Amino acid sequence: MILFPDLLQLPHQLRHPEVRDLAWVILAPPMLASTPWPQRHPLAGSDWVHDPERLEHWLRQLDHDSYGLLHWLSQARTRRLGLYYERLWQFAVEHAPGIELIAANLPIRREGHTLGELDMLLRDRDGAKKRKPAGPLAQRLHLGITGRLASKEVMLGSLYDLQVGDIIPISLHRADVLLEDSRLFTAAVTEHKGKLCLTSFEDAE
Repeated sequence: MILFPDLLQLPHQLRHPEVRDLAWVILAPPMLASTPWPQRHPLAGSDWVHDPERLEHWLRQLDHDSYGLLHWLSQARTRRLGLYYERLWQFAVEHAPGIELIAANLPIRREGHTLGELDMLLRDRDGAKKRKPAGPLAQRLHLGITGRLASKEVMLGSLYDLQVGDIIPISLHRADVLLEDSRLFTAAVTEHKGKLCLTSFEDAE
């Protein structure tokens, strides 16, 4: 899938190697003509698709001042090609209008064993409109989510004065559901058979 056919020559017009690499990652045609499963370009749901000149402007601005990209790449522990490619994609998705990068390099574990890793987990408007029941692969992936039931601000002095048996009153309304540090959903807190449960999930804004 070539999303930006009018920009295919743009990488040859850029001066900085890392910015050229980033442009190539975004604009290059797929490496495989066919795959055993459907493919979707990571930027297919971005605003750049309907306004490619905006993408070109962003890349040219980076070529003029590439500090943000170079700083992002410098945080990687290695410049191995595969990880360098991932970092470029993560930078592109993080800055793409209309796309939210929920998590990157997310480990998939089962019973304490790491089975693999998701390079990126993202959300865009197209995905929200076309949500379907999870496919066979998604049914087999185990992710750890966290339900944050409540938070409360207290004075530092009150915190120091807390004693065993003291009670801090809180109100349970809707909880945040987190994947890593990213807020995915909100949910209502309810009681079922003596246990607190989350229900009525809604996408986080």
